Amino acid sequence: MEIRFKYHGKVISEEQSVGLGNYDKEFIENGSLKKNYFYHNSVLHSIDWYLSEEENEMNVVESLTPLAKSYVDILSPKQPLSDFYVQDSRHYQDGKLFRKFKSLYDSYDNLICVQKIDINSNEPIFKETTKYYYGTAPVINDEEVFEAEYNSDGSLSLITFFQLEDDWNPHKYYRLSNFPELQERFTKDISYYLNATLEP
Repeated sequence: MEIRFKYHGKVISEEQSVGLGNYDKEFIENGSLKKNYFYHNSVLHSIDWYLSEEENEMNVVESLTPLAKSYVDILSPKQPLSDFYVQDSRHYQDGKLFRKFKSLYDSYDNLICVQKIDINSNEPIFKETTKYYYGTAPVINDEEVFEAEYNSDGSLSLITFFQLEDDWNPHKYYRLSNFPELQERFTKDISYYLNATLEP
């Protein structure tokens, strides 16, 4: 298994990680990320584990919980959805399920939507759903052009547009009333962002 150390997304050496204290330790198995250890002040703070179909989730959680100071995230394999990919994840604290999420990624692996899921009903919580729009793909430095938030009924609450070229007025805000003004900035149809539905 290959081990890779990163600091803010940049690959560093193991010696550098010791000096920094805050870093990620990635474990690569057969060319794919298997697990990611997140260190804060040289203490293992949390773990992301990419679950395979052969693994038992609760056995994995039980084995990882004593290692992480804060929490363990279990991520299921991504499933294709048209030109996108959907991934389910579960957030465990002290070995107990605390939160669930469903995420949508585009073909460049950019996060398009993250939706919190009610752990009892398995229904989406629209008020805790966020969608992201990026410029020319692939994205450089994960800079999104705007992000959208929603009301509890799934209707659009607020879009924050990041005017990266304007340091004096970096943000502009849009709601349903002035959404057509935002659409005019793009040749691409952005009606996907009018509601909190995950699927395009």
